[in-house]
Amino acid sequence: MESISTRDKDKPKRKRDWKSGNLPRVFTVRANDEEYEELKRMADETGWSLSRLVIEGTIGKTIKTSEQAGAERQDIEAMIFQMRRIGINLNQISTALSAVKRGKKVSVTEQKLEAAIEEVESLIEQLRTGL
Repeated sequence: MESISTRDKDKPKRKRDWKSGNLPRVFTVRANDEEYEELKRMADETGWSLSRLVIEGTIGKTIKTSEQAGAERQDIEAMIFQMRRIGINLNQISTALSAVKRGKKVSVTEQKLEAAIEEVESLIEQLRTGL
């Protein structure tokens, strides 16, 4: 009886058809287990290989530099600051309206309330255009 390994050596090697004749470059991507599982899940959902997923997900897409990411973070922090200001203004408006409803005399005039409402609306619009 002939061993399998001897029989395999006698056969000519069959080249696997990778359908990659027009894709001569090979590269390695390093990922942790979590990243790999997420990429694998996405590849399974799309029906693509991991290589095709990386290519389709990056070519023609805008990639942020670290400077752009830093600038974006600063913008987000500025928006958070503006949202806090909106919250403070809304709280002041709510407190003043509650006091008026209870019949208390409030030092806030209608003009000041309208100005605060306008500022809140302005801040909300700035946030919308910033997003």
